[in-house]
Amino acid sequence: MASAHRVAGLRVVSDIDLSVPPAWQGAGEADVRIRLVAEAERPADPFYEDDRFSAACGDFFFQVDEAFSFRVRGGRQIDVHLRAERDLADVRLYLLGSALGVLHHQRGELPLHCSAAEIGGEVWAFCADSGEGKSTLAAALAALGHGHVCDDVALLRPDGGRVRLWPVDKGVKLSPEAASRLALPTLGPVAPGDPRGKLRVRPPGAVTAESAVLRGVVILRSREDAAPVFTLEPLSGGRALQVLAQNVYRREWLRLLRDDAGLYRALVAVLERIEVQVFTRPRDLERLEEGAARLVEALGRPAGRIRA
Repeated sequence: MASAHRVAGLRVVSDIDLSVPPAWQGAGEADVRIRLVAEAERPADPFYEDDRFSAACGDFFFQVDEAFSFRVRGGRQIDVHLRAERDLADVRLYLLGSALGVLHHQRGELPLHCSAAEIGGEVWAFCADSGEGKSTLAAALAALGHGHVCDDVALLRPDGGRVRLWPVDKGVKLSPEAASRLALPTLGPVAPGDPRGKLRVRPPGAVTAESAVLRGVVILRSREDAAPVFTLEPLSGGRALQVLAQNVYRREWLRLLRDDAGLYRALVAVLERIEVQVFTRPRDLERLEEGAARLVEALGRPAGRIRA
């Protein structure tokens, strides 16, 4: 039986239970349909194709593994083919991550690879290279009493003179060391056989709002030396555009999903309405809470200055 959900502001009807709050009760037409299909079909007349990918205009196919594939069409439909029994938690991660990310690109929107937290009534998104600690920082902020908004991916939509962040509820994933450090309850591994060994955790203070006004984006960087120094510096112009583009969700697939001009317009529309800051801190798990507290202090000060 199909279930109805509201995901990043879209009304979604799915043959697979997405395990997100079914806030939409089915009134009106669905924006997105997720279907289980008996046969995996690739796009006709693709402009790119290999063993795992096929891409045509508004039509994208991805073979996750020999037993699981999905196809996203027209920003409105996701077809899922499962050749054998699969762990549904793993399927949901792909649907709420890669598949929806592709769908938003097809709709001309801007999915961002980020975690986000509410600090002093304002929402900030945290972006970084994989392994740099964006999930860990957001969880540390939650442990300090700030609201947790999302982990891994969110959608940014301009709204008048502001930008609204729409979280995608994929759960929160942390390394065992970070979860232990923050004393957060764990809910088991992210997926069976996950080579990274990450755990699902339940952070305190989850924000339940469907969307929130985004104050800005913080780019996370680690110091390469051992100096215990924290800095927060504003970023603007072409450099801000470049780093935001580097953190677009599924950026490695962009050439198969959308044209450069459309992506540029979406990025500029967001950058005109938010701040971008770069937060540099020591790569030291023992100083995680200190780093989170220093960031909170800096974001509340003019020009985001951190006391020595």
